[in-house]
Amino acid sequence: WRLVALVSGQITTSVWQFVTLGLLIGLATLAKFSGLGLMVLTGITLLVWGGLQRNWRIAIGLNTLVAVLAITVGGWWYWRNHLLYGDWTGTNNMVTIMGARPVTPTFPQLVSELSSLARSFWGLFGYFSVPMPEPVYWLFNLIFAAGCIGWLSIAVRSSRSQLVPDRLNRTWPILVGWTLMMLVGFIYWTLRTPATQGRLLFPALAAIAPLWAVGWLALVPNRLAPLAGVFMFGASLWVPWGVIKPAYDQPMPVSTLPTGLQSINATFDQTVTLLGFDTPVSSVRPGQGLPITLYWRSETATDTNYSLFLHLVEERDLIIAQRDVFHGPGVFPSSLWSPGLQFSDTYVVTVPASTYAPTSARIVVGLYDHTTGTRLRLPDGADSISFGQIDIEANPGPLPNPQQLQFSDGISLAGFEISARAIEPGETLTLTLYWQATTTPSLDYKVFVHLIGQDGQRVAQHD
Repeated sequence: WRLVALVSGQITTSVWQFVTLGLLIGLATLAKFSGLGLMVLTGITLLVWGGLQRNWRIAIGLNTLVAVLAITVGGWWYWRNHLLYGDWTGTNNMVTIMGARPVTPTFPQLVSELSSLARSFWGLFGYFSVPMPEPVYWLFNLIFAAGCIGWLSIAVRSSRSQLVPDRLNRTWPILVGWTLMMLVGFIYWTLRTPATQGRLLFPALAAIAPLWAVGWLALVPNRLAPLAGVFMFGASLWVPWGVIKPAYDQPMPVSTLPTGLQSINATFDQTVTLLGFDTPVSSVRPGQGLPITLYWRSETATDTNYSLFLHLVEERDLIIAQRDVFHGPGVFPSSLWSPGLQFSDTYVVTVPASTYAPTSARIVVGLYDHTTGTRLRLPDGADSISFGQIDIEANPGPLPNPQQLQFSDGISLAGFEISARAIEPGETLTLTLYWQATTTPSLDYKVFVHLIGQDGQRVAQHD
């Protein structure tokens, strides 16, 4: 803002304005790595702006002052990164912690992530677990698209000078330049680690907002122009109470169990009883989520916050999906329960996309102290209860077990099939792999297939 204000003449060009600019940029470099881009943006802007005026005091002298102050405020941090990690940005360490992409994503893959980028840009809460209703995202996207279309209408009109404020005519390169710098940095970062998150573009909001507003006002009739602001303001007021709060409400007590509930009545260590369960579906496909509602009753008060584990176990005792969570989930730990309290709790277990189908699975539930790993026991000594049957159905398509597992060099594993689910020593297992090439691979590759036992040891292989 101060850079735009300087160039547009809203503030004076006194030395103190440039001192303030340098201090703010230095603080920005400490706040976020992308703040370094402000040094580049400011350096280029002051050089060009001062040069056009033949004011070398601004172009060279005050420009240097801004850079020196910014480096003085924030430079020590990057030197510290160099000493600690051998990387002045520290981003290599971040990638190690967050997890690097196994292969560089292809362009189609990045395009497929645009939907999640837009959702997290407008609002996706609870670490990407609490979304807004889908129509809200569509409205936000339409409003944004209208602003972009507005700029196309400006480009073809002869009266464009009346549509674009004079100050923006002088400063749009700064706004566009900063937005492009943020986009380039974002693309570079998401190529390294799965981070297609809208929050990474938030530093560009101060540039995106006025650019969008001019496009919106150029496209929409004056009487309708306030609608976007009314909708955005209304959404901002509604989201905390209509989206976030309900997601973190404690489960409601249940005085009477619903008719048709599948009864279990299993008591763990005389502390809590699993009364029964319900699920709205009897089948699920790989990649889908399975909602399971469990009904609980507290038998005694406890100071321990027990964790729940919920497994989907297929017919050969292989865990194909699981979820470990506090009750609530997380907002109603067992230390808050009173004796005799009955409540229901719904959990969503996601079946991995690589799960072999068709098959069937049962639900396995247990409780444990997450600080010690000690499981609560049932009267018969078991540490879990098994119930229900869920069919894992194959995803539709021409290939068995369709996948989207992308390797580098344009190679994708599109599906697989195996001849048997269990074999004896000396028998042969046939694995059929279905491959897809998105480009012509640059080399002739070999495929290796390993069969790994429960102990992690390789028991068979084929190259």
